[in-house]
Amino acid sequence: MAALTRLVGLVALAASCVSKPALPPDHGVARSWHERTDHPGPNDVQPGMLQVPRLVYDPRRQRVLLYGGHQLGAPATDSMFELDPESGWKLVCTTCLEQASPIGAGGRASPALVYDPLGDRVLLFGGDHFVTDVFNDLWALSGDTWSLVPTTGTAIPTPRTFDQMVFDPTQQKLWLLGGYAMSNPRSDSYFLDAQNTWSKAPIPNMDVVISSPGVDSVYDPQRDRVLLLENANVPSSELWQYAANEWQLVAAHASATDRQEAVMVHLPDYDQTFLIGGFRDMDDTDLIAGTEVLVGDHFETFDASLPPARSAPGIAYDASRDVVVMYGGHGLPDGTTAPDCNGNHDCQGTWELRRD
Repeated sequence: MAALTRLVGLVALAASCVSKPALPPDHGVARSWHERTDHPGPNDVQPGMLQVPRLVYDPRRQRVLLYGGHQLGAPATDSMFELDPESGWKLVCTTCLEQASPIGAGGRASPALVYDPLGDRVLLFGGDHFVTDVFNDLWALSGDTWSLVPTTGTAIPTPRTFDQMVFDPTQQKLWLLGGYAMSNPRSDSYFLDAQNTWSKAPIPNMDVVISSPGVDSVYDPQRDRVLLLENANVPSSELWQYAANEWQLVAAHASATDRQEAVMVHLPDYDQTFLIGGFRDMDDTDLIAGTEVLVGDHFETFDASLPPARSAPGIAYDASRDVVVMYGGHGLPDGTTAPDCNGNHDCQGTWELRRD
């Protein structure tokens, strides 16, 4: 844990932004959203319009990676990109999993994607082709090379998509939380240890659904807890924590706006947990703009309008630059929610939440 803390603690000041009114003291460090305006060369392949891409920060290599996702009605992509802070996204591979094994052909949408400090690797679990199969395989990225990971255990997770993975340094294991399979959201959870062995993990209760195209679970080192925002088949803002070896309800309505397909991200050096996006209703047209920050047991408005309304974008915290990176997501059909979204729900903007 000490090594991970040192890695996360390598912070560089981001470029200063236009000043804003001072935040309430309990909101933490003032930050502003900015959409990147990169200018790729004519031969630079870009991620493009993507729903449910997955982002991950690799602290050892100090880089943000983007993998997978899909466009409306299209199969998933098997491409991976790395964000160059100076010039934008750079293509790493186009058939990333397929190069490692034929099982990976077709790529994945909505897998779990997490950095594993025990093995100094990025792990990917499950996901789907969006138009065909759902999977329960485990993949590891070492450097720029993917490999299929054999696993053992007394309880192997069933195939699923929309699942979450979080590293818990107290347990010295990774949580696999919920997912969606066979038209049913999941309420189960699993542990994965350094020997790639699966075991059952505790759940809040059978009524708590852990399934989201967004990313709504994080680890909070200040309080030694895993935070989980319930994502059911109806909008919710029920907030749970795993602390002191048990799941505990933090708040039945942690946000004034119940939602689905939101994303959360935690900034350990500043003790800030942000809640971003999602939608309010069942037909995903009432999208939510803005950012909320966790204060005690509830979220309060941090930025009322930015980022523009969307659900299920990719999200990661780049500790080396002290910047939250967000990409893509699901916008309204007419594309009016943001200039980076088209008429097919797909978005492609790269947004960064930087210190003022």
